[in-house]
Amino acid sequence: MKEIQMEEVCEKVKESGVGTVNNFLNSEQFELANNILLNFHKNKHGTKKAEGYFPVNLKSIIIKLLKFEFSLLRNSFILKKIAKDLQFKQMAEKILDHEAELHMIDSYIKTKSDEPIIPWHNDIGYHDDKYHGKFTTKDEFYAESASTINLKKNKISGRGIKFFIYMTDVDSKNGCLSAIPYSHHIVKAVTSLILEKKIKLETYWGLKDLRSLVLKNQVKDLIIDKVGTEKLNIFLNNSKFIEEGTKDTFDFDYKMDKGGGVIFDELAVHRGSATNKHDRLVLRYLYHRKI
Repeated sequence: MKEIQMEEVCEKVKESGVGTVNNFLNSEQFELANNILLNFHKNKHGTKKAEGYFPVNLKSIIIKLLKFEFSLLRNSFILKKIAKDLQFKQMAEKILDHEAELHMIDSYIKTKSDEPIIPWHNDIGYHDDKYHGKFTTKDEFYAESASTINLKKNKISGRGIKFFIYMTDVDSKNGCLSAIPYSHHIVKAVTSLILEKKIKLETYWGLKDLRSLVLKNQVKDLIIDKVGTEKLNIFLNNSKFIEEGTKDTFDFDYKMDKGGGVIFDELAVHRGSATNKHDRLVLRYLYHRKI
């Protein structure tokens, strides 16, 4: 990727929460990664596993060494080299304005289905047990969220910047990622206000709950103090579909050919559309702020 294109994509992710790159992987990189992932998702009986992780840190590498999983380690090295060649770390640092480190490489297959892969949500929001998000108790939320926020500078690292690479073609009817522009500013503000104990902790993992919380007058005013009226109004306009009949929209879908990628701040509200046509295979890299 040319330096000027990288700068443009990073600025877009920083401002709106999401950016895209067509043909992120060149043909050689795509073939390498695709072969690794297809083999990775087949067990000895020839069936597909839904999800799997590649070792990236010292602890996970040592565990794989002790288990003699040398093929997995070799493939992890190849995938990390692809990320290095594509300058993912540098891009994450430009977006976060902070030194970053690779936290995770994973891949998963979503088989053909009429159901959305996952509904509209953000990755840091608290939820109760009716959801399938990350935090199911208040203690879990406060412990994790407090470790990723600097209240003095009012900056949340969140769970990081994700590079979402498609190994199959995707569109609105087949497994594309969707992300609501500017929603990461709102999730960041809500999380800050909760940790500052200016508002009560409530469920805001799902979009409808997040919107309901934001629309409370006392919360709305505090969010405006943090992000301004313009960003809040953009989010409210972009998310009003969740209150309407279909409770979904294709307006924020990112249709892409295989080898393309979506880069997004995991504070952004996003979802995966149903895989109506065929299975979807993805490769994901996650970078955190280095602490």
